[in-house]
Formats: sequence, structure tokens, C-alpha cells
Amino acid sequence: MEPSLMKFLLWDTFHIIYVHRNWMGWNLLLALIPLVLSVILFRRGELDTTSTKPYQEKPYQESQSTQSRQPRSRSIHDRIIARGLRYLGKLTATVQSRSWLWWVGFIIFVAFLPNAPYILTDVIHLVKAIQGEPSIWRSSLVFIPVFLGFMFLGFESYVISMINLGAYLNRTGKSQYISYAEIFLHFMSAIGIYLGRFMRFNSWDIVTNPDGLVGYVVDDLLQHQPITAIVYTFIVITLLYIPTKEVTLAVIAYRQLNRPQTMGDRLILE
Repeated sequence: MEPSLMKFLLWDTFHIIYVHRNWMGWNLLLALIPLVLSVILFRRGELDTTSTKPYQEKPYQESQSTQSRQPRSRSIHDRIIARGLRYLGKLTATVQSRSWLWWVGFIIFVAFLPNAPYILTDVIHLVKAIQGEPSIWRSSLVFIPVFLGFMFLGFESYVISMINLGAYLNRTGKSQYISYAEIFLHFMSAIGIYLGRFMRFNSWDIVTNPDGLVGYVVDDLLQHQPITAIVYTFIVITLLYIPTKEVTLAVIAYRQLNRPQTMGDRLILE
């Protein structure tokens, strides 16, 4: 690729991100909130172990010569992650030391979870951007990759959050409820997406506008059109979630087989 063309594409990419920074940044921030909460609520065991022990609880079979070839920068990377996990470990210990506080965090997690798959509905911004762009090459090389990458980050936050919940249920001996929990949260997310995209409710309206939210749910949500949209959204979330979850788990498993397990991997797989 020509250097001038590369500079042009990079400039266009940054320009698009800058122009759409308000809704992109805000929606992505809301999508990351349930991901952070899932680590705090559901990954306490891993964080506590990481913050108190060296990160070698699971043995990894590797020759000494291969270990000697690992770059030194990785140890710096692990130390940075260890420090962050140490603070998260202290936070989770505080949260889970009081059961009522854990449940408050879980309710917030469920309330904000729809914000992650909600990003998929931002495809309307991509359609508008393509319609207003006369160059098909610019649309193909800049607009589509930027918007799809943004939507991927949001939905991947949803997937990892659900994986963390599944790991928690498995660790507490309730693995038989993982599928039921996933289906329930898919459906709740579908309702949240409808309320957010079409009715313009926000997650915090549960606290700031409970009367309006409950009133709409009771009076209007059971009409034919909302139910159709919610069921369709539920199907889309489920069909996207199943392969994305499998691919995410497969990628992490592949990384574990080909190099020593890192702290970042442990946030996703036990």
C-alpha cells in the first residue's frame, strides 16, 4: 500500500473517531461498565489468588529452552496487570464481604448489561455515514472497519461479562444454571435495548425515573409491536452470542496452549 494512501486512511480513521467521539465514547463507556462489574463481582477468587500469590497456580508444561526465549517485556506487562488486579482484588474483597453490597452490585450489573449489546443498534450511524459518503472506497476502507470495530468491542464486552458470570456459577457449584442465566439475560438485554433505542430510557432511569419506566412497561410494553421487536432482538443477540462466545473461549485456549498463561487470560478462563 502506498505510504500516502496509508496516511490518508489513518487520517480519515482518526477524523471519523473524532467526529463521532461523543456517542462512540459514551456508548463504549457504558458497554465497559458491566464488564468491569463482572470482574469485580464474579472473579474474586482469581483476583485474590493473583494479589497474594505468584501467578503460577496452574502448571504449564514447557521446555526450559522455550521459557528462556520468552521476552523480558512480558514480566513488566504481568507486573502492571498484577498491580491492577491487586487493587481489584481488594475492591472485590470489600464488595463480597457484605452480601447486600454484592447484590447491589449485581443489580447494577444487570441494569447496565444491555448497554453492551445496545452498541449493535448503532449500525444506523454506519448506514447514515455510508449514505452521505459518495466514495465507495472510503466507505469500504474507513467507515465500515471503524464502525464494525466499535460494535465488536461493545458486543465482546457483553460476551466476556457473560463468560465471567458463567465462571462464577461454575465455581459456586451452580453450573447447571449457566444456560438459563444466559437466556434470561439475553431476554432482559433485548428489553433494555428496546427501551433504550426506541423509548430513549437509560439504565439509571431505574433510580431517577422509576415511575415513568414502570408506567411504560405496564401500559405499553405488552403491545404487539414492542413484543415483536424484543423477540427479534433476543434472537439476534442469542445467534451472535453463541459463536462469539465459542470463538472467544477458543482463542484464549489456543493462547494457553502456545505460551505460558498470562494474567489477562485468567480473567476469561479458569
